[in-house]
Amino acid sequence: MDSRIIIANWKMNGSAEMVANIVPAIVGFKVPGVRSVLCPPAIFLRSVAEMIGSAEVFLGGQNCSTEKSGAFTGEISPEMLGNVGCRYVIIGHSERRQCYFETNGVVGKKFVNAMEAGLIPICCVGETGEERSKGLTREVINGQIDSLFTALGESTSKVNLEFLIAYEPVWAIGTGESASPDLASETHIMIRDRVAQHNAVVAETIKILYGGSVNEKNAGSFFEKGEIGGALIGGASLKPHSFNEIRKLAAGA
Repeated sequence: MDSRIIIANWKMNGSAEMVANIVPAIVGFKVPGVRSVLCPPAIFLRSVAEMIGSAEVFLGGQNCSTEKSGAFTGEISPEMLGNVGCRYVIIGHSERRQCYFETNGVVGKKFVNAMEAGLIPICCVGETGEERSKGLTREVINGQIDSLFTALGESTSKVNLEFLIAYEPVWAIGTGESASPDLASETHIMIRDRVAQHNAVVAETIKILYGGSVNEKNAGSFFEKGEIGGALIGGASLKPHSFNEIRKLAAGA
């Protein structure tokens, strides 16, 4: 099968000392056939980039602006992320949607801005527990996917349509409760079908990742499902041993 992608989202965690301890332990742990991406807080991006060097580990940002430059205090443009060595950027994480009120429209603008800067967006989609209980999972996720292609509009021919989708059921993030592998796989199939309605070529090749309390104990059961192309890891990515074990499982080791 194609290689899986394992992404570490450190969120707002870390220190210079932690970076110095975690990054070498991850970079020095070779896992052929698995692409690993580290997304530290922006203030540590340069340090992590220097430690990664030419290793088969890639750098990503946790967020980017809808704008390219200008009077937007505190914002970081995708071009700036690229300048410090980022290849990827997380777009539309549920915490951005919930805590900072990012709408599908805002996420769409960030998506296009990131691709125009040459980055690979990691586009997060997913439903809350309340939305799932009301039977709105398909409607919510379809709307999130549709907004990406709506934002692209005429830009489709101007950008490299390489991006990832991460399904993160909001009710499973940081709760210790994860979706079952079967449920995750079924949702991934639904996501791929929706992408196909917009672009059949992209739907054939796009990797869809699972995120939601993934750890070294449950990751293997998710990777048994062919539709799950990798994982977006939160808390476990702050523990090098746990993160490396997940990488091994992704490789089928």
